[in-house]
Amino acid sequence: MVLLGAAAAAAGYVAYQSRSPNATRWGRGFHRGPRDQLQLALTFDDGPSEWTLGVLEALERHRVPATFFFCGMNVERHPNLARFVHKQGHEIANHTYSHPWLLPLSGRRIHAELARTQQVIEQAAGVRPHLFRPPYGCRAPGLIEAERQLGLTEVLWTVIGKDWNASAAAITRRVLAGVEPGGIVCLHDGDRVRPHPDRSRTVASLKDLLVILLDQGYSFVTAGAMLRGLRLSTPQR
Repeated sequence: MVLLGAAAAAAGYVAYQSRSPNATRWGRGFHRGPRDQLQLALTFDDGPSEWTLGVLEALERHRVPATFFFCGMNVERHPNLARFVHKQGHEIANHTYSHPWLLPLSGRRIHAELARTQQVIEQAAGVRPHLFRPPYGCRAPGLIEAERQLGLTEVLWTVIGKDWNASAAAITRRVLAGVEPGGIVCLHDGDRVRPHPDRSRTVASLKDLLVILLDQGYSFVTAGAMLRGLRLSTPQR
C-alpha cells in the first residue's frame, strides 16, 4: 500500500511538472499576458509547410502579427518559407528539431534538439529565436537547463484549437470559447515533421477568427511583445 501510494505521488508529480503551465521546476516561461489588456497572441506550431503561406495571407489581410514555432526539420525542408515569415515581420521561435516527446529524453538529447533548431533557423531566416515551445506542451527534467544555456524562454498557451482533428467550425468555436484578455492561442501550420500536411481547416478557421476577434475589440501582438509587456507590468523590487 505504501509503495502504491508513493508510485501514485510520483506519477502525479511528473504529470504536474511536465504539463501544468504553472509548474516551474522543469521549464520556466509564461502562458498568458496581462489580464487587463484586450490583447491576444496568435501562435502557430509545427511549420513551416505549404500551408504557412495560407496563414500568412490571412494575417496580412488584417495586418495581424503572429509567432511561428518552427521545427528544425521543417525549416530545412522549407528554408525560403522560414525566411519569408521573418521578412513579413512575424516572430520565429523554436519547437525542437524533430518534434519528439521530451519526457523520455536525456538532457543531452533535449539540448541537441533545441540547439540544432536554433542553428537551422538562424541559417535559413537570419534570426536567432529567443522563445521555445515544447512539443505537445510537455516538459522534461533536462529541459530547463537547455533553455538556460540557449537563452530560450518557454511559451505555452491559454487555449488550443485542436486543429489536428476538428472541422474549421469546431476549431473556431473552441478558440472563441477559450479566449480572454491576455490569452495565447495555439494553432498549427504544419503536422509535426510530416511532409505535405493538410491544414486547410486551420486556415479556414483563422479567416473567421480574425474577423470575429477584431470585431470584439481584440488587438494582436507577438508572444515576444506579450512577454515584454508582462515584464513591464511586473513591479520591480
